[in-house]
Amino acid sequence: MLYGHMGDKAYNQFLGGQQSSGSTTDIDNWNQYQQLKKTSPEDARQFGRQAGFVTPEGKELSVHLQKRLSNAADEASKSDLNVGKYKTLISDIESANLQGGVIEGSWKEYFKDITGNQDFTTDLRRQYAAIRGSQLVDNLPPGAASDKDIELALAGFPTDNATGEQLTGFLNGLIKLEGHKRDLNEFKANYISEKGTEKGMLKAWRTMQKDRALNPNVVKWSDM
Repeated sequence: MLYGHMGDKAYNQFLGGQQSSGSTTDIDNWNQYQQLKKTSPEDARQFGRQAGFVTPEGKELSVHLQKRLSNAADEASKSDLNVGKYKTLISDIESANLQGGVIEGSWKEYFKDITGNQDFTTDLRRQYAAIRGSQLVDNLPPGAASDKDIELALAGFPTDNATGEQLTGFLNGLIKLEGHKRDLNEFKANYISEKGTEKGMLKAWRTMQKDRALNPNVVKWSDM
């Protein structure tokens, strides 16, 4: 989290060129599964069940579904990384005492300076466009769209003269959206792994979210 405000390129360079741990694990699991299929089919089936590439009944997912499962897990990992970045930016705003006032000059230039990332605004706008255009927006949990921070984030990208308070609200909205996006992608990966299909997935997601709103401490994926 301390280094999360860096751009993706700079952050990965800082980590020695490694990808996020979740993404690396997904790729390693996939490669190991493919290797085991060649050398030990039984071990491959057992490993495939653990990694989600084989259903509990022993049926291997299609290549398309395996890719969809892996992508969902990767997207969940990216959401976790983005949450860390946005929390660090909020901390920077609060530390600089910019919470209620207009940032001198452009906030975009300000964040370029504190992050050391010249492409910061482009990266943030791209991440915002990705989550704004995702299926998550049409499938938010009940009441989420009326949350003031989420409402602010969905209203549009900050203008050049946005205040520190407006930026904090926007970033808090992105944190919440990324959290819901992570949950949706984790649900998607689990659903594909358990059901061996995406059919009915969004309907099951909506049902679970409604049940969670009524009974948040009880309803879990295993109940579906």
